[in-house]
Amino acid sequence: MNNPSSRSILLSGIKHCGKSTIGALLARRIGLPFLDLDDLVEEESLANRGGDRAVRWGVREIYRRLGKDEFVRLEQKALRILMEEGGRFVLALGGGTQENPENRKLLSELGCLVYLSEEAEILYKRVSSGGIPPFLDAEDPRGSFEELYRTRDRLYRRTADIVLPLEGRNPADAAEYIEQTLKEHISGR
Repeated sequence: MNNPSSRSILLSGIKHCGKSTIGALLARRIGLPFLDLDDLVEEESLANRGGDRAVRWGVREIYRRLGKDEFVRLEQKALRILMEEGGRFVLALGGGTQENPENRKLLSELGCLVYLSEEAEILYKRVSSGGIPPFLDAEDPRGSFEELYRTRDRLYRRTADIVLPLEGRNPADAAEYIEQTLKEHISGR
């Protein structure tokens, strides 16, 4: 198991669990830079297309236009760059990052993997609050979300160094909870 005191902190979790929001707050609390893997993928995609900032694509557009294989390649490249650059940081991962075995290997070398576990009901409300997102089946959004939740929850639990149940905490309380849990983990309590 990775020692969080000497490694970067990698936050995994199902979409809308708060990886980016909580991660930014946690990074400030512990004095580390905050990074979001989605942002790094967007930068890599932009660099591959010649750097024309007028044609900046978000991660969904990258995935739609370039396909899953290219998206995974961009994720892996961004993770390798982080490894080469070194240093410590808090990194919010994409929801599907850990589905790829090569990504899991890179993550295990990069830092302490923390799964921000949240109740399915809370996440479904957040995910669907702005309408049914395209990654859910429009005919059965609840059923497709529950299947995604079950699959990813098993994966995240299996690969995490630390599993933290958020239990509906607001982002500030969640960041404080994570910081305290990491301190306890380091001290071996």
